[in-house]
Amino acid sequence: HQVALLTKVQLKYPLTVWLKIETGMHRLGLEETELRDAYHRLKAIPTVAHLILMTHFASSEYKNSDVTLKQIQIIDQRIAK
Repeated sequence: HQVALLTKVQLKYPLTVWLKIETGMHRLGLEETELRDAYHRLKAIPTVAHLILMTHFASSEYKNSDVTLKQIQIIDQRIAK
């Protein structure tokens, strides 16, 4: 819904958009079926100056956590498709 709004609105200043990705924590974020479409649509909007990907990491305090590495891998796989 929000991506559709951004494609229609005329903005005075460019935006930084945070795209939230579901990677297993089941907090706010787009599922795989929605993610690719939203990502590519946002990248095509001229007023989106920066597109930042984010997720909620289950073990962010542990730099080399297998869970965190798996979540990063999920993001990479979903964006690359």
